[in-house]
Amino acid sequence: MIRQELAPHVRNWMFAGPYRMTGRGEELHNEAFPPETERVDVPWQRFTYNYGTRIHQFPGHTEVDLCTGYLKTTLVSPSAREVRLEMTSDDSIKARLNGKLIHDNPSRRSLGEWDRVKVPLQKGRNELLLKISNHEGKWGLGCRVLTPDGQPVEGLKVIAEE
Repeated sequence: MIRQELAPHVRNWMFAGPYRMTGRGEELHNEAFPPETERVDVPWQRFTYNYGTRIHQFPGHTEVDLCTGYLKTTLVSPSAREVRLEMTSDDSIKARLNGKLIHDNPSRRSLGEWDRVKVPLQKGRNELLLKISNHEGKWGLGCRVLTPDGQPVEGLKVIAEE
């Protein structure tokens, strides 16, 4: 288990993938792979990511063109509260919080264009699952959890665990 006091960017994740569909790069964003559908027997591995780093290879795998990767982490909140998730991706992104789709951006883009979504955290554990689909070039992401007015969230912990 990796624990992180909340810093500006969420760095500690569990990673599953990459998932590919031969000849169907454009459809990756809308294709549901095992981390979205089965939720059991998915091989997760620890993944520490520094925002701004461009990924040429996933751990233990080759290039990142035309593939999807999933990242999950647990946000532990001492109280129920609303937060603002800020996310950026290269290329498209879907986000689920506690199993519910909270964000869907099918854009082909580079890092830096931030999506902002206000969501409720329940007291205790909240699972955040991101799906990043890459069409070509490098793969990347950024994720921050802030108060609705953009400040650090007091008492929030981030735990990457299976």
